[in-house]
Amino acid sequence: MKAARPGAADNSFTGNSIQNSTDDGFDISGDNNTVSGNIMSNNAGAGIYSKSSANDNNYNGNTVSTNVNQGIAIFGPNNKISDNRIKDSGSAANNNGIYLS
Repeated sequence: MKAARPGAADNSFTGNSIQNSTDDGFDISGDNNTVSGNIMSNNAGAGIYSKSSANDNNYNGNTVSTNVNQGIAIFGPNNKISDNRIKDSGSAANNNGIYLS
């Protein structure tokens, strides 16, 4: 599966496997979404990238591994991150399992 780019609000993304994408696994720009129980691995960007326009989202129970950039990168307010498994994501210059801005 290629990268998922949900921009809509009030959705649930569960049980997906996003691997070997040429970009981020999930690229979230909408509000009130739930991303749970997904696998994001070997992606050229972050496993999960949540833009500054993405608010009040829940990221829980995901497995994120071996992505070039951060495992999970969050730029918007009021997002909840819990019970995720993050391994071997981020280059030496950008080595963050979870990045909050």
